[in-house]
Amino acid sequence: MRKYVLLSLAIALIIYSGIGVSYAKENPYGNLEVNRIDLNDNFINYYVLHKQKDQDTKSKGLIIYLTGSGMDCALGLQQEGAWQHDELLIKSINKYLSPDFDILVPEKMNINLGKDQTDDPKVFEHYTLEERVAAAQLVIDTFLENHQYNKVYLMGASEGAQILPRVYNTLRTKNKIAKLVVLGSGGLSQYEEFKVLQQSPLPMPEPYRQLLMEADSVMEAIRSNQDVHDKWYAGYPYKRWAGFFPYRPLDDFVTIDIPIFLIQGTKDISAPIESSRVFAAEFKRLGKNNLTYVEYKNGDHRLNGDFKKTLAEIENWLVKGTVE
Repeated sequence: MRKYVLLSLAIALIIYSGIGVSYAKENPYGNLEVNRIDLNDNFINYYVLHKQKDQDTKSKGLIIYLTGSGMDCALGLQQEGAWQHDELLIKSINKYLSPDFDILVPEKMNINLGKDQTDDPKVFEHYTLEERVAAAQLVIDTFLENHQYNKVYLMGASEGAQILPRVYNTLRTKNKIAKLVVLGSGGLSQYEEFKVLQQSPLPMPEPYRQLLMEADSVMEAIRSNQDVHDKWYAGYPYKRWAGFFPYRPLDDFVTIDIPIFLIQGTKDISAPIESSRVFAAEFKRLGKNNLTYVEYKNGDHRLNGDFKKTLAEIENWLVKGTVE
């Protein structure tokens, strides 16, 4: 297990972040509100980042952000009150997004604020597609049923973007969501994406390419080992892959009629560009006109870390409905 965990972290297989090694003195989350939903022996934390303290939320917008994969805190790691100095997208969202927006971040089940719980059975035993979707859905519905905002937008990155359409479709409060933003994910299943990447000419670490080549045998193995926690692939138990490997986000996306903004890098080796092109092609084939699709030439899974530019484009699209 440990071999796959370390390998997964080292090559950033699916994680939409950088791995930092130092801790910053400054606090990237000045107006952080931490909430918790208890579920018998389990819990779900969720965080609200207030861009302007004590402002009437009815005049503000809300970004709901679904983070990528990983069994550590969605906001990053914290040690003795200091946050790790890394380039997480959520930190850039909090830093660069207009003060006219608050940010809601649902956490994965049983993960504590600022902690890495990669080896915690309470976390990885509940790390499934179904439970990740259910946790996000519960947080979002709980929050929106008790708070009123001018506009609400749902954004997902990497794994968060992969589960986004299913989360949206299961919400009781989906009528409050005005637009969707999808970053670093496409329409194909992870198994299909790995099959594409097996043949990709893009440069990638050799250990990662070897993991991709194991996808076929893992797909076959999980057919009879769907609830297994002691067999691991790329940092996660088979139980996690049993849901994520076959799930095709496009099947849910095509049922959605509100505006969708899809952004993908052409040199992404976690979610290949082909997956997003299938997404766009299917919407065109169906005659659906609610998709705006932008490719970042030479962009990697993190869009080369230029989050300030990306967030400016996203905010312009959210507010004005256009891409410059």
